[in-house]
Amino acid sequence: MDYTDIIPVAQQYVNVKAVALSVLITQLVKYWLPSPCGARTAEIIAGTWYSRALPFLPIMIGIFFCTLVEPTTDTIMENTIRGIFTGAMGAYGYRTAKVSILGG
Repeated sequence: MDYTDIIPVAQQYVNVKAVALSVLITQLVKYWLPSPCGARTAEIIAGTWYSRALPFLPIMIGIFFCTLVEPTTDTIMENTIRGIFTGAMGAYGYRTAKVSILGG
C-alpha cells in the first residue's frame, strides 16, 4: 500500500480546493476586521459579533463551494454534507496554519 492512497479517499469526502480557499479567505477576513490598535493586524476585538462568527466562516465557505460552485452529485443534501466536512477541515487547517506558520 502506497502512502498516497489516502489522498483519493479523502477527496471523496473533502474538496481540497475549497479547504485551501476557506483557509485563505478566513485569514483575509480576519486581517481586514477592525483591530484593537486600529492598524491592519490579525488581532481582532474580542467579544464582537463578527469575531464570534469567524469560526463559522470556513464552514459557510465549504457549503457554498460544494453546493453552488462545484457540486459533485445531483442531490443537494450530499453536497451540503460534503461542504460541512470541507468547512470543518478548512477550520482545522486554518487553526493549524495559524499556529505553525503565522505563530499564534
